[in-house]
Amino acid sequence: MAQSGSVLWLSGWSVDSSVWEGVVEMAPHLIHEHVDFLGCGSAQAVLERAEEKFVALPSPIRMVGWSLGAILALQLAQRYSECIQQLFLIGSTGRFVRQNDSHGWDSRVLRRMERRIEKDVEGTLRDFDTRLFSEREKARGEGERWQTHRQTMPTDREMRGGLQMLATFDWYQENVSLGVEAYLLSGQEDHICPPEGASRLYSSLSNATLEVWEGAGHLPFWTEEQRFHKWLVERMEA
Repeated sequence: MAQSGSVLWLSGWSVDSSVWEGVVEMAPHLIHEHVDFLGCGSAQAVLERAEEKFVALPSPIRMVGWSLGAILALQLAQRYSECIQQLFLIGSTGRFVRQNDSHGWDSRVLRRMERRIEKDVEGTLRDFDTRLFSEREKARGEGERWQTHRQTMPTDREMRGGLQMLATFDWYQENVSLGVEAYLLSGQEDHICPPEGASRLYSSLSNATLEVWEGAGHLPFWTEEQRFHKWLVERMEA
């Protein structure tokens, strides 16, 4: 069956849109647009950039969001649900900062990161990147391959807005009933957005499925590209 519309690919914190290069070639009959959040100095700027890209696309729109990008996909879906055909949320969570749930990040850690990037961007990113991968992925050299992929180092300002968005986002305060078709994918060994957070988010969505890949970390679409491609195509074409 012929399909029409577009796909918006939303990347994660500190990572440019080239992270999708391996999978974005799928579905050539659709219009593809990418967005990253480098250069956004505030949470509001992050949201405005995503929204600007979104509203320029023809409907129906599918969104593929990873990490911070998944958070933005949820916020756009809340505003524009009538335009959206499907959501694909990779390494997602409904709340990044820990409250009563033990699987989120301590807010003090984010504040320390924000202070540190003003003095040591490279060291901050290096420490963050070590958490992206599972032990199995590290053993097969994915960490080294990732450092090759990170050819340019973002500035502190380019990362600050994303950190602010992560610190303030709370899906559960929105009290939104979202019926958009949503597919959640998480790595079992995701240390950035643990699968427990994705599980709670899944429970809050009325038309969602959740798949957790054993042995995968925070970048399952990048470390298992062919498997991810198959996973995505099957759901887009269903």
